[in-house]
Amino acid sequence: MPLVNVMVNARAYTIACDDGEEGHLKELATHVDQKVRELVGSVGQVGDHKLMLMAAVLITDEFFEARGRADGHTKKTKEIAGAQAEFEVRIAATEKRAAHAVEAAEKRAAEVEAKAARAIAEAEKRTAQAIADAEKRIADVEARILEAMSDAEGKGARASEEAEHLAALELDEAASRLERLVARLKVA
Repeated sequence: MPLVNVMVNARAYTIACDDGEEGHLKELATHVDQKVRELVGSVGQVGDHKLMLMAAVLITDEFFEARGRADGHTKKTKEIAGAQAEFEVRIAATEKRAAHAVEAAEKRAAEVEAKAARAIAEAEKRTAQAIADAEKRIADVEARILEAMSDAEGKGARASEEAEHLAALELDEAASRLERLVARLKVA
């Protein structure tokens, strides 16, 4: 076990220590010497034993203060760790709720898309039926026109002109209704 010579209050002391601790022991002795010198400066030379005791009390007081601060830091560290754990739990819960919300939104979007597709198909079906109905009406009007023209030929040229005029009006009216119907179907 190595022996180390240290100076405290201008006196030499030889202290034993573990291998490799020589430098640390000298540093500690320097600290004790500094405390003793401070005490000598404030209370004077009151004897080595009293100075050493007073230095030990001051150093112990500093130690207790440091330990109290360390305990406070440890407590704060634990509080922070607890808060962090709580925060992580809240983040996980929020992420889970967000994932459920996204899933529900995607499901709703798929439902809306399917409903829209059905509505479009129904509108296309109604449009095709409306066009077929309009074409049938036009065919009926053309048949009446031909009938009216045939009747008009039998009644004379004047009646024929009148029938043609009436037929043209009916044809224009039918075409106008068809155009309005097609326009409404395009809007729908």
